[in-house]
Amino acid sequence: MSRSKVRAYLMRNVHDLLNPYFWVEVIVEFVLCAFILTIVIWALTTLNPDAYKPSTTHFGLFAGFVIMALIEGYGPLCGCPINPSGIWGFFVAGRISLVRAIFYMGAEISGAAAGGMIGYALTPRPQQEAFRPILPGPGVTAGMGMAIEGILTFNLLVVALSCTDPERKNSVMPSFPIAFCIGTGIMAAGSYTGGLQNPIVPFGPAVVAKDFTMHFEVYWAGPFIGATVGAIFYNLVTTGKKYLDRSQKTDTSESNDQIMKKCSSYSLETVSDGCVQRM
Repeated sequence: MSRSKVRAYLMRNVHDLLNPYFWVEVIVEFVLCAFILTIVIWALTTLNPDAYKPSTTHFGLFAGFVIMALIEGYGPLCGCPINPSGIWGFFVAGRISLVRAIFYMGAEISGAAAGGMIGYALTPRPQQEAFRPILPGPGVTAGMGMAIEGILTFNLLVVALSCTDPERKNSVMPSFPIAFCIGTGIMAAGSYTGGLQNPIVPFGPAVVAKDFTMHFEVYWAGPFIGATVGAIFYNLVTTGKKYLDRSQKTDTSESNDQIMKKCSSYSLETVSDGCVQRM
């Protein structure tokens, strides 16, 4: 990396630290994550389980609608990443500075812990006693859970990078594909690991229940590995595509030049070999 690039990268980090609105964005991110974990706790401690027995489909639709609404509403304020593994993936992809990644992840983790405790405190005592943290399903080992969460987060990260790519030619509303990825992931793997694709979602309940069984290996290592691989994959594919596009343009221009030189040696006009020959 050249000195100019290093300097530009350092200035980007300094700019974030000195920008007052950056700290507003960090605060908004904290509030958003606290809100999300509050309603997650409520969703896990329904008041009438006999009348409402949520399935993975219910949770998938619930998560999809919530994420869609939050991205559309809070996206202009802070970007609304609300996902430490997603933040890490965007950092690896070169989309955000190290400073932004660190402070965003800190706000998200602390917000999740606060939201979990708020949601639990506002839950009636009978439901508090029946509360359980989010854990992998029966028969799911730590390695299986890590792989499942990693695969789902890989897909989520690639979709998020693509939808927010500044060089993307066709416009798209990021909230829809991102929400669909999260919702369908929960529907697909909800009975295995929850299909959460976001470390803070199980973190809040784990803090409340003080139960971290297979928590960090499944719900942190899996998504972070998936996000890292997704960021590298997306950058490699898009870089390769740009290189091929430039190569094709160069080859086309060279072939046109060769045709023009070939045509200049003829006098009588006839059509042959892709040019007008003069014989």
